Amino acid sequence: MSSGLPPELMPRSIPEFSYVAPSTVAEAISLLGRYGSKAKVMAGGSDLLHLMKRDGMPEVPEVIVDVKKIAEMRQLDFEPAGGLSMGALVTIGDVERSDLIAERYPLLSQASDQISVPQVRNVATVGGALSQQVWCPFLRNALKCWRAGGEICYATLDGADNRYYHSVMGGDDCYAVHPSDLAVALEALDASVVVAGPYGTKTMRLDDFLPGNVWAANLLQSHVLSPTELITAVHVPPPASDTRYAYMKSRMRNALDFAIASVAVSLSVEGGVVTDSRVVFGGIAPSPYRDLGTQERLNGATISATLPEEVAGLALAEATPLQDNAYKVDVAKGLLKEAILNLSA
Repeated sequence: MSSGLPPELMPRSIPEFSYVAPSTVAEAISLLGRYGSKAKVMAGGSDLLHLMKRDGMPEVPEVIVDVKKIAEMRQLDFEPAGGLSMGALVTIGDVERSDLIAERYPLLSQASDQISVPQVRNVATVGGALSQQVWCPFLRNALKCWRAGGEICYATLDGADNRYYHSVMGGDDCYAVHPSDLAVALEALDASVVVAGPYGTKTMRLDDFLPGNVWAANLLQSHVLSPTELITAVHVPPPASDTRYAYMKSRMRNALDFAIASVAVSLSVEGGVVTDSRVVFGGIAPSPYRDLGTQERLNGATISATLPEEVAGLALAEATPLQDNAYKVDVAKGLLKEAILNLSA
């Protein structure tokens, strides 16, 4: 049966490549240093293999470095003083099913439960969720945009379909949004990322790791990883007391789909007054978008029946939608209103 797609848009067979499976982080870094940009890291593989089939990469990797055997990247630990440590190979399913996370970090449980479908959650990893490629349909259908080695963002062209997976908050060279629900929740929890490289390891804030569009090794990407670096873990600080959490997401299909818009909200409340807050939107910008103006309005506010409407009305003041996606601003504001309403009950 014909798929109806023209031949140039049909998925192709995966090109030939060499395969190596290191058993330690040190071995993986050595291999990445040896092969450089000719190698790609694979954990769950759901994103990488899709890109290779769809010709959505500037150049096909010659070597796949499969890190699934690295036991030190599978830990899931919690210490009251240090917080949560999740190895990069912890799966989204592991996060979703963890009683520890559900009790102490319910925002991560809520976000994980809304990622794709169980089959994907059982193979997709924490590290992969943060470093995955954007799901822009132009890139995924083999058009040579900036991220695929071209010199154009097709979403900005007159008449282009930019309704779903493109930014309303600007984008410079690329207007594709970062697709990760988990990253939005982790940003709201002030998480940090541990990165290994030829120099050893370093820990960096999540918003520094995911700045949006950044050029690295002559490639446009969402994160700052170089070809010789690897995410090994994610750290989340101890949960604050008297803090309430909500994760809301809107998508075209309730199964599998990425966010049209999403929001992660944390409110610390004492005596009916918000003492601290974090508001992070997803699906609307090239990286998780922390709305500092909305946080300022919330901090010091008294919980009331009118607060959700007032705050949502002021959110995303700097939005600059593309031709056909302005509705996403209203969707995001509606999610924020619903989240605050739920947390105010």
